Amino acid sequence: MGPRGGDVSGRAAIDRYWSGIKGAKSWKLEVLEVGGDRNTAYQVGRSTLVTTGAAGDQTSVSRFVVIWKRQPDGRLRIALDFYHF
Repeated sequence: MGPRGGDVSGRAAIDRYWSGIKGAKSWKLEVLEVGGDRNTAYQVGRSTLVTTGAAGDQTSVSRFVVIWKRQPDGRLRIALDFYHF
């Protein structure tokens, strides 16, 4: 779920989204806060993406929130991944 209103769901769609970023040079994720409980956890962080193109390197910094939900089999899975520039 992103700031431009486009939701991306499913493994294949997420892979296409990230593979479609042109000129990706580096990507750094920093987790700034973690909380929640045994059944619902969250993390807040910062994403820094550097791309290169005709005008040189461009750095995009965004904030993100990921919410994890415990599944019946005990595993945690991402329920929501939201970012904002």
